[in-house]
Amino acid sequence: MPITTFCLLAVASCFAGFVDAVSGGGGLIQLPALLIGMHSKPIPMILGTNKVPSIFGTTSAAVNYMRNIKPDIRTTLYMAVPAFIGSLSGARLAAEVPTQVFRPLIIALLILVALYTIFRPHFGMEENLKFS
Repeated sequence: MPITTFCLLAVASCFAGFVDAVSGGGGLIQLPALLIGMHSKPIPMILGTNKVPSIFGTTSAAVNYMRNIKPDIRTTLYMAVPAFIGSLSGARLAAEVPTQVFRPLIIALLILVALYTIFRPHFGMEENLKFS
């Protein structure tokens, strides 16, 4: 990998980390940067590379949430099961779908998510608890 590509990916990663820390959604920055910077690599490798820093961010956020909010552990464990199954299914799908199909699909989905985020900036700002 050329040093310029490495440096640009490092800058994108730092900016994505900042966005994640402030509001979430840093993957909307980091994943396109990886798709461009690592264009010759297989999609599962790019997705895995994108997930490594998000694991640390998610773990940090979860620990902070557990300390401050004290969620219902039983509900949390019940929801972990479908989340785990979804993660395995997504990883399997990423490994099975050909790169020439998956790359444009990911880019189209990222554009849709970015547009949705731009046009619905207040989405998720209010609580609507159904089971409290």
